[in-house]
Parts: sequence; structure tokens; C-alpha cells
Amino acid sequence: MNNIDYSLYFITDRDTLHEDYDFFQSVEDAILGGATLVQLREKNLDTKDFYKVALKVKEICHKYNVPLIINDRLDIALAIDADGIHVGQDDMPITVIRDIIGDNKIIGVSATTYEQALKAYNDGADYLGVGAMYSTNTKTDANMTSLDKLKKIRDNISIPIVVIGGINENTIPNFKKLNIDGLAIISAITSKKDIVKASEYIKSLYYDNFPIEGAIFDLDGTLLDSIPIWDSILVKYLNNYNVEPDEYYQKEIWTLDIYDAIKLAKEYFNIDEDINLMMKKWDDMMKKEYNENVGLFKGSINILNYFKNKNIPMAIATALPKDYFLDCLVNNGIKNYFDTIYSTYEFENGKERGDIFIQISKDLNINPKATIVFEDSTHSLYGIKEAQMQSCLIDGSKYTINKDTNRLIDLKINNLKEDKLYEYLNRKF
Repeated sequence: MNNIDYSLYFITDRDTLHEDYDFFQSVEDAILGGATLVQLREKNLDTKDFYKVALKVKEICHKYNVPLIINDRLDIALAIDADGIHVGQDDMPITVIRDIIGDNKIIGVSATTYEQALKAYNDGADYLGVGAMYSTNTKTDANMTSLDKLKKIRDNISIPIVVIGGINENTIPNFKKLNIDGLAIISAITSKKDIVKASEYIKSLYYDNFPIEGAIFDLDGTLLDSIPIWDSILVKYLNNYNVEPDEYYQKEIWTLDIYDAIKLAKEYFNIDEDINLMMKKWDDMMKKEYNENVGLFKGSINILNYFKNKNIPMAIATALPKDYFLDCLVNNGIKNYFDTIYSTYEFENGKERGDIFIQISKDLNINPKATIVFEDSTHSLYGIKEAQMQSCLIDGSKYTINKDTNRLIDLKINNLKEDKLYEYLNRKF
């Protein structure tokens, strides 16, 4: 399966769970702290109880669009239609499992040696759980995998690798140069009194292992100080039709592309004019406004020069049509900072999906996990994380941060001059 983010791979464990925690709340809190995938491991439950627990955990995971993997039990994985299964060396062969569950499910395999990893890869595993890397109380009989063995596996096998066994705040920095795809975390999360904060901290340590290789910028409300003009020009535009934008309409358009926003205006305000003519009037007004009245957001030049001085490639990913803003970039002296510029009008999906970000990482030949994306839209956070990139949200008044979107934010700032931004970036160089 494609686009599975293994970064923070949370494995449930009742034995190490903090005494103050309800089991199901621990799963949800791990996700709210940034867990990108959950493995349900229940060694001591009978089949009926395991099934009931699995159904409830699946409900929690799918509420946040996080994949659920079942450990060992193929029958449970099939019964609840889980997203995948993780098996060990002594379990059913991968080829047989694949025949049973089909091509659209995830199969993970534990591997201690290069030979085991290579066989799992050749048999069709989607990812490897490599370890135990360090001694652990969770699995006392586990064989150990050295960093040298891990490096050999990483250098020769292309499928995602998740390290497991003794992974915590002290051992995570040891994987900095090994380009692993994720951390399998158990007690470093489950044993903590605040699992949300513990997950956030582990996630931040994981990203510290990826020095920044690329930066992607949104325009409106990020590099360009254009948000104020949208409200004013919206009023002027709708005045052409003798209507005033109300609170509902102004709120709704911030999650829509321009065509859909105009289409909504036509339907909501019952405007009797061809949609194409309405679009042309809007386009003409916006091009003029961007060309004549839009300047740079606070700190834009500072951050662009910061990355330029470090020879970091930069790109633009915007929902604006290019003919709105290209002259504006030239007028403000920043167009030549960018190695590539994309509009969502060139893609099937908007920024709520990862297409535009994935394409930029390919164009610039940069590791997505080592790429930071600057955005002011919480709507775009889903696409950033689908592309497995780091997110920096510029907190504005147009978008509401809730517990679902908050888990997708790696850094939150108010403007591009904040010390907090440079402290975050300097940790990664």
C-alpha cells in the first residue's frame, strides 16, 4: 500500500499502561499526540474479547483516518476488516497471508537479521519491523539487532523500515543517519501520565533525525499579506449583484477553491448570471488586486533568505491560479527564490490531499520527511501529512484548530519572524 506514514507507530500494551489510563483513551491520546499508525497487540485475551476490543480500537483509529494493524491474529484482522496484520518469523507465511487478505491490506513482518528481512521483502511484505534494537521489558526473549545490521538492511531493502525494541527518548538520536521510516513505540508512550504530550515529544525527536532538505510555502496568509483583501474584494464583487456576504458564506469559502466559492455564491445568493461570466469578473478583479495592492507577510524575506543562505531548495504550493500571483511575486522581488511553483489547478485534488506536495518532493529530489511546509490553512494539514512532511502552521483567524487538526501540527507560529520558528529549524541543521 502507498502513502502509509509509519513515523510514529504506536503499539498497544496493557502491562505497561499507566495506572491512571483507560485502555481505549490511551489509543486515542496516542493518536492525538501524533501517532500515525496503531498496532493492536493482545497476547492474553481470548478470541471473543480480542474481537470486541479490536472493533472499538478500529472505530477510534478510523475516526482520525489512522490505519489499524492487528498483531499476529489473522482471524481477528479479517473479522474486523483491519487495515493490516503484523506477523513474526514463526507465523503463517506471508505469501499465504497475502492470498487470504488481498493486495490492499498491509502486511508487516518482524525481522532481526538481513536474511529474514530479505526473505520478507521477496515474499511481498509491505514493511519491516526490525529489532529488537535494545533490551526491553516488553519482550524479554527477543534477539538483538545491531545498528550495523540495521544499516545493511536499510541499504539493501527498499520497503519501509520501522525500528522496535527499547525505542525511547534516549535511543531515538542513534537512528539519525539511517533514514528509517518509523519508530515502533510502546512503553515510552504507554507508561506516561500524559500520553498526548509523550507522543508529541517522541514525534518531535523523530523529526529531529531529518535535517531540512526542502521548504514549501503557501501564499495567502503565509508569504503574502493577502488575507485582508479577500474580504474587501468579496464585498466589492458581490455588490455587483446587490448582495452582501454574510457570516456563513465568508466562513464556508475558506475551505473551497475559487470556482467552488463562486459557484456557492451563485447558488446561495440566487445570482442570475452564467458561472463562467461570474468567474471572469472575479478573476479580473483578483489579478488587478494582487498586482497592485498585495505585499509580503511579516518575516517573508527573513525566512526566504534563511533557506537561501543554507542552499535549501524552495517551492510554492498554492490554491491560487498562477495568473493571479506571478506578477505579484515579481513585484515583491521574491519569484527567483523558488525552484518550482505549483498551483492546485494543475492537480486533480486540492491541498487536503498530498498530490501537490509529493510532486514537489519528486521535482526537487528531496526526502519528504526532511521537508517543511508553511501553511495557514488547517485544511491543508491533511495533505501535508499524507505526503509525510513536517508542518508549520501560521495561526490565523480564518481557520479553527481542533483536536483532530492539532495532532497534525509540528510547529505553530503567528508569523515568520518568530524566534520559535528559528529555534525549531536550527535544531535540524
